Amino acid sequence: MKDFREKFSVNGKTVELINRYSDPAMWIVNVLKKFFIFKSVESSHWFNSRKDAEDFINDLKLIKSS
Repeated sequence: MKDFREKFSVNGKTVELINRYSDPAMWIVNVLKKFFIFKSVESSHWFNSRKDAEDFINDLKLIKSS
């Protein structure tokens, strides 16, 4: 079975939601910043539930658009 990965675009940055098969209880949100052809992890946030992780992503969208 593969890891769950979903990518979103938030104001020029890529937000990646990850749930690893080896540790299904943890949901990881990585905020990636693109620099030329490279992508670097700007921040990484860990959550215990998918709902909390998705709420964090929605908050990022609201904060950045204000």
